[in-house]
Amino acid sequence: MAEKSIYESAHPTRAAQNNAFCFGKIISVDTAKRMCTVSTFFATDPRLNDLRIKNCQWLNMDASTDGDEGTSVPRRNSIGIVLFIQNEPFIFGYFKALNKSKQAVTGKEVTPLAEGDKVFSTRTGNYIAIKSSGLIEIKGKETLRSIWLPTRSQWINLCRNFELKTDGGVWNWGSDTEGNTVSKQIFRKDLANSMVVIEERGNADGGVIYRTGIGPGAAAGAVFFYEQTIGLDGTVTTKVGPSEALITQTITPDGGFSIEGTTDITLHTKAGHVQITADALDVAILATAGNVDVEATAGDLALNGSQGKLKLSKGQVGLGGPKAELLDLLSQTLKALSDTLAAIGQQTHISAFPGFPSGPPINLPAFAKAQADVVEITTLLGTITGGI
Repeated sequence: MAEKSIYESAHPTRAAQNNAFCFGKIISVDTAKRMCTVSTFFATDPRLNDLRIKNCQWLNMDASTDGDEGTSVPRRNSIGIVLFIQNEPFIFGYFKALNKSKQAVTGKEVTPLAEGDKVFSTRTGNYIAIKSSGLIEIKGKETLRSIWLPTRSQWINLCRNFELKTDGGVWNWGSDTEGNTVSKQIFRKDLANSMVVIEERGNADGGVIYRTGIGPGAAAGAVFFYEQTIGLDGTVTTKVGPSEALITQTITPDGGFSIEGTTDITLHTKAGHVQITADALDVAILATAGNVDVEATAGDLALNGSQGKLKLSKGQVGLGGPKAELLDLLSQTLKALSDTLAAIGQQTHISAFPGFPSGPPINLPAFAKAQADVVEITTLLGTITGGI
């Protein structure tokens, strides 16, 4: 009887491969084709040993012609079970060879396991572990990992550099080669960056530990019309302006406070009071070109300094010290002047002829008018004279 061709099912080798099993070692992997080359051994039928099978397909947990795929790409030297179905070989079920201690461990396992645990790992040490205790861990390296602790509803993330990008903005949090760290967040109004809020914390800019800026964004950066910074020494600086600061407020750690502006500055309270106090040194109000206006529309305006006092209240003025009030002294002076003028108008003198007194001054009307003017001024002064 003629020998059967290898292409015929009756050929001894093909007959041996029909619904048979053996072990196989992967020689090479073609990930593009999802195929590998396998060398067989430990077959129950000697005819299946030492076969070099090209284009052997590894079995997936999920796959379809529509693109569905759930696979684990094998590596060279991996050992699995080769299954022949109608002479078509497949490899699956990879395993570790037993060592001298009759154990299937190599000492290179990435994480300790307990009964019921699931792990997916690679030889570089990264893995996804699903523990029967409920813990879930994803590890890229020691400084890049994520841990879920369901018993405490806690999510722990560890990384050296973090980046999050969404339509609404960007968050970068990391370090540079010199060990400086900064967290920078960009919040935008729309995809066109018509308005953005940029917040930096950490090594924001040299001596700045915190910065917030608001303004229209652009590819080259944002133009802030509002910016606040906090320095490493605690100095707080706030700037407001469409392109450059029109007003700048600075608060220093020693309690210093300053406002500088190139436009109007208004301090207003609808309820309560405004108080400026200096327990030591001076308080100065300076207008290098212009006026200084201080106004109390419904109450008193008082200036007190070293026992001297100025009081403006309800159309009256008080100015003086502990012993006297200026307008009151002026009023008394005018009264004395009025009395003097009256006396001058009534005085007589002894003439050069004994027994013959002289008549009133010939300029008596002038003295009378002067007295009347002084009385009128005294009366007007009395209408604005107030106490202190």
